[in-house]
Amino acid sequence: MNLTTKDDWLIVEQRRDPELNKTIKDLQSSKKSSTEFELKDNILHYKTEVNGKMRLVKVVPQSYQWSLINTYHEALKHMGWEKTLAKLKESFWFPKMTSTVRYFVEHCVICRTMKGPSGALQSRLHPIEKVPEPFHTIDIDISGKLSGEATQKEYVFVAIDAYTKFVVLQHAKSKTQSSALKHLQEVIFLFGAPKRIIVDGDGAFTSHYKAYCDQYGIELHKCAGYTSRGNGQVERVMRIIKNGLTVIKHTQKAHWEKSLGTLQLAINCTISKSTGKSTNTNRVIDWQKRVCTSSTA
Repeated sequence: MNLTTKDDWLIVEQRRDPELNKTIKDLQSSKKSSTEFELKDNILHYKTEVNGKMRLVKVVPQSYQWSLINTYHEALKHMGWEKTLAKLKESFWFPKMTSTVRYFVEHCVICRTMKGPSGALQSRLHPIEKVPEPFHTIDIDISGKLSGEATQKEYVFVAIDAYTKFVVLQHAKSKTQSSALKHLQEVIFLFGAPKRIIVDGDGAFTSHYKAYCDQYGIELHKCAGYTSRGNGQVERVMRIIKNGLTVIKHTQKAHWEKSLGTLQLAINCTISKSTGKSTNTNRVIDWQKRVCTSSTA
């Protein structure tokens, strides 16, 4: 995610900021390098660690900090402060960044009025062993009815890779077994057949669904229906989707279906708490290339 196309504004605004301007002049007049800052292309950068690697990120003047936070927070469909902060840190830095971002997001009017409560979610009663291989195991679910109109039946089909946490969101007009099979086929056509699929006790995942999985040699596991769906990973993502779509519905004129791809990208480009990495498309594409190369060798 790169929300800045030109840095001319930053060059000017850094020099308008008294503290940053002093730092820039000190760097220009000193023969010794700074342990914290560096001038690159006339822009003041901060030396920091991003995703385990030392990088130079741009220093944001005080007058633009809240505007930048708001831009990223909106682009991420009003996800929580930790994900907003992690995405900002990939490109920018400013003093007291964590506390500033947290305060901004926790006091966001849209988040406070439109998003549901957050909190710990119940995990599986009998966790299935995780295999460190992309798309070996995927969690699948279909959302509850998302449209507020009684005449419309609109849902979201959700598939989550258990290892990379990569998410696939697809618009569905029904929760029938044929709809569930159709969306599973689309996932298989994109990424190949997984070794294992985990679903809940929804009526869409019937014997016909199992027969289709058997055809591809896929193990089908059903979670207990009497728990909080038994499937903590999907439960967390479903909450993010519900909150994101609520925000989209009240802040954008377009139908939420048209913004589903944007929401999917926002989820996949942020850091996953469980993996500590971004579930971005490049990781999945690299895996697909390795699979295709090995299968044709």
